[in-house]
Amino acid sequence: MDVNKEQDMDWQALAREEQQERHKRLFRCRLPEQRTLEQALLAMTRDDLQNICYNLCIKGVSSLKKADLAGRLQQAIPEFSHRWLPTIVEDQYKSLKKLSEGGLEAIPEEDRRTDYLRGLGMLFCGAQDGRLFWYMPEEICAEFKKLDSAGYGHLVTVNAESVRLATGLLFYYGVMDYDPLYEKVTAFLAKAERPAFFDFVGVLINASYWQHNSVTTDHGMHYYTVIHPEQIEQEQQARTDLEYAA
Repeated sequence: MDVNKEQDMDWQALAREEQQERHKRLFRCRLPEQRTLEQALLAMTRDDLQNICYNLCIKGVSSLKKADLAGRLQQAIPEFSHRWLPTIVEDQYKSLKKLSEGGLEAIPEEDRRTDYLRGLGMLFCGAQDGRLFWYMPEEICAEFKKLDSAGYGHLVTVNAESVRLATGLLFYYGVMDYDPLYEKVTAFLAKAERPAFFDFVGVLINASYWQHNSVTTDHGMHYYTVIHPEQIEQEQQARTDLEYAA
């Protein structure tokens, strides 16, 4: 048998196995009658709760039991949402807006972007009558509705434009540190719309997990098709005297 074909078959088998495991994991959670954060967390496995703790940088929880983990996250997730919700882009806003108003949505199981939101505790899922439904806990709905306004909508639009510009620059340059990326993106924005540096980085990090066309590193970002980005980044760090080509 051709070696390449055999490798393709191996990858396909692994992909099917991973998809089946993901299906079991998602459908393991039953849709709770009360869509509170407490009930949403208790419907998850301990490993799921540990994953959220890891994503939210909560330390010292490895020995906690499931109920204690859920209790810790009941406080941590709404606090995290205060920082995360201002980083969202337009298509995220549309999904969250719909869920905050309608309560439940049968999002296609193959849409893996929901895994990212579930891993942050912003959205949860539950199975009912053989179907998978996604929902936003009441506490996160409340935080979202506090922010939702014309000003928030404008912020989301600016976020999306910042991501669009950054993605275009990364497509052109391949690899960029955050500082020059910030300078070049904000040069295209009106002065009143320019975000603070750390807010800008937060928006890009969020978008990288949602859109998957750019990848974050310790120093900056690279376009997802770049080969050997670490080597390029090291060369850039060593040659700070060189400007980016216009």
